[in-house]
Amino acid sequence: MPIVDKYVNMIITDNIKNRYKELGYNIPDRIKRKPHFRLDILVKDLSLKSRQKIRVECPICREIRKVFYYNYNRSSDICTHCFGRIQGKKNIGEKNGQYGKCGKESKQYKNGTTKIIELIRKSVQYREWRNAVYERDNYTCTKCNKNGFLNCHHIESFTVLVESLNVDTTNWRKFYKELFNIDNGITLCKECHAELHIICGGFKSIADEKSLNKYLIDA
Repeated sequence: MPIVDKYVNMIITDNIKNRYKELGYNIPDRIKRKPHFRLDILVKDLSLKSRQKIRVECPICREIRKVFYYNYNRSSDICTHCFGRIQGKKNIGEKNGQYGKCGKESKQYKNGTTKIIELIRKSVQYREWRNAVYERDNYTCTKCNKNGFLNCHHIESFTVLVESLNVDTTNWRKFYKELFNIDNGITLCKECHAELHIICGGFKSIADEKSLNKYLIDA
């Protein structure tokens, strides 16, 4: 990802002052701890292990983010959000080697000890449903209109739905339309999703449609 700023304003400490002196920066021999001695440093002069934050721009979504310089040197050419969207589309449906496999056919089989809800949430069908909800909502939180780390919230509780249909590990595929109804999902960012459940009594609490509608309306 391209770096936005040519310089970064960073705190110079005794541990790193010699490095930047050798590069030609004007740094006093004695540095006071307070107030901190700050200096504009060329980004290209930063140490590869520097924890200084720099601003970078994703060439796809054009969003400017702050990252640690040492992470920037080993990161991809696009932001993690765009990378996840691209990789997700590559592994959807029949392109995925585990598509349609369950039970003993799956590499994740553990002698039938996996709980039904966990099994469904890890299935390819669930991932397709979640991505379909994200695409419908344009990968945007319906509460705060932010992008980033997103969650797909069930309008009707997924736990209640599974229990009402008497779904188990052998018959869950028969309830495809009910379990993976795109109208039963809504996109929320990680923070808003957590806030919704906290308002309803905790993250493991059930946030029904009435609570959701009230939360989305409230400022």
